[in-house]
Amino acid sequence: SAVLNIGITLCQISKGRKIDTSEELNLDTLELETASKGERKEHRMDVASIRRRIDGDFQGLVVSSVEKGSAGWVAGVRPGDILKTTSATIGGQLWPKSTLEGVKSAIFSRKAVSESVQFEFQRLGETVDNQFELTLTRPIGLELKETED
Repeated sequence: SAVLNIGITLCQISKGRKIDTSEELNLDTLELETASKGERKEHRMDVASIRRRIDGDFQGLVVSSVEKGSAGWVAGVRPGDILKTTSATIGGQLWPKSTLEGVKSAIFSRKAVSESVQFEFQRLGETVDNQFELTLTRPIGLELKETED
C-alpha cells in the first residue's frame, strides 16, 4: 500500500486582505517553505479571487496549493479553501487555527498521541463546510477519510 501524501500547503491571510505568499506551511513535512520552492506545484490559489471573497477583517489560513492526485486533492480540498479548524491534541474536538505556527504545533503534538488528525476546510463563497479527516497511520503513512456530519 502506497504512502498517501496530503499534498497541501497553507499560507497566512492577515487583516487588510494581505495574503503572505512568501512563506507556506507544507502539511506533509510540517516545514515552512519559501513560495519559490512551491512554484513547481501546478494547482495554486488565485490571489485576486480570494481577495474578492474575504472582508478586510479576515485573519486566517488559506490553502495555497494542492498537488493533483494527493490525498487532499482526492478529498476535494482545492487552492483557495480556508482552513478553519484542526484536531485538538487529545480527544475529538476541533479547534480554530489562524497561524501557520499554530497549525504546525497542533499537528506535531497530535501526532505524538493519536493516529488521526482532522482538518476542516471551508470553500469561500459557499456556506457548506467541507470536513475532511486525514488519518495518520503508523507505519504506512497517511490514510485519508472524508467525514460526514
